[in-house]
Amino acid sequence: MALPIYRSIGATLTSEAASEILSERGYEVVSNLTPYVKEAAEFYELPPEILMAILYEEAVHRKPFDVETFGVAQIGLKELVTQGLPPDVKLLSNDRLCVWVLARKLKRLQIQTGSLKKAITLHNGYSDYLEMIEKRAADHRIRELLQEKHAVRTFLA
Repeated sequence: MALPIYRSIGATLTSEAASEILSERGYEVVSNLTPYVKEAAEFYELPPEILMAILYEEAVHRKPFDVETFGVAQIGLKELVTQGLPPDVKLLSNDRLCVWVLARKLKRLQIQTGSLKKAITLHNGYSDYLEMIEKRAADHRIRELLQEKHAVRTFLA
């Protein structure tokens, strides 16, 4: 009878360890995106912590088998077309561009719906997504990253 309890504890510990690894990966990803988030948030007059929270969730919940969305913001090719860009997946390998496309999408949806909360929900479509984003946006680690000084690096060819 004790065996199922040990399996349950083992499975729980494994799940918690995996969760912690994914969580740290999410913070690492958004840390590298912070300069781009600040730029895009200021330009589109969006709360930077909302963009950071969305990017964090995309990093943590990325599906390795997803072939419909790409890049750090998990943007679909249809969104590129909507924004007047060519439907080229290579564009979405540029982290800065991904962040800007995400910000522009949120701003467009906000204008269409009259609400940033509705825009966030429409961005993902899941019923609990808004709650998850609001919770993550209030996360002290997200806010600390936004307070840090980050230089935007430019590489010349």
